[in-house]
Amino acid sequence: MQPRVRRTTDSLPRKSAKATPLLAAIPRPRSATSPDIEIPAPRPAPDPEVDRPKASAPAPDEARGASHRLWRIITGLLLIAAMAASLTAMVTVMTQHLAFAPVLSPSMEPTFQPGDLVVTKPEPARDIKVGQILALPVPHSPGQHYVHRVISVTTKDGRPLVQTKGDANLTPEPFRLRINSSTVPRVVAVVPYAGRLSLVLQHSKTRLAVMAITVTAILLAGWRLMAGARVAQPTGRRGPGRHRR
Repeated sequence: MQPRVRRTTDSLPRKSAKATPLLAAIPRPRSATSPDIEIPAPRPAPDPEVDRPKASAPAPDEARGASHRLWRIITGLLLIAAMAASLTAMVTVMTQHLAFAPVLSPSMEPTFQPGDLVVTKPEPARDIKVGQILALPVPHSPGQHYVHRVISVTTKDGRPLVQTKGDANLTPEPFRLRINSSTVPRVVAVVPYAGRLSLVLQHSKTRLAVMAITVTAILLAGWRLMAGARVAQPTGRRGPGRHRR
């Protein structure tokens, strides 16, 4: 017979009451499959060119108002420039004693043609030379003039005696003209096609209409310039796209 071994609690290792199982520290998943874990991508460094705030575009109403004011200023300045040019022309005509005459016949072609406007300036009679184009009175026809080129100049009794000829004519005039006045109109310029307008302006109604149009253009130019020069007063409201920084 084998002897019995008496076991006592003192011979067995004591377990600590505070010891916890090792598996208890790891939580068990509720489901059989483990969930997917997403790892966020690294955030790129900010680009100063991209992240810089862009200037907001002006509102459509503001842009339309600015363009309208600019158009008024431009048209007003153009009308004023035209008015200034007209006044300059008037002063030049008055100070230089210029005169205008429409061309009615083709006798001076190709120098000028019917429908053109010749501009004349007083020339001293003693300075008349061959080759000049003069506006001379028609003999035995008071109030009528013709414009031809001088082909010869002589003196009789101390006064110039001239003979003329049209550039398109084959023969000169059959007479010589004695210049008794101190001056004679000499052609200094030609305005193509303006002679027709000169003929139209000879009527009194047409002249009145032109004067009315001129006065209206002057008033319109002043109104447009004053309206375009007005600047809108700034308001406290902010337009769309404007933010405080």
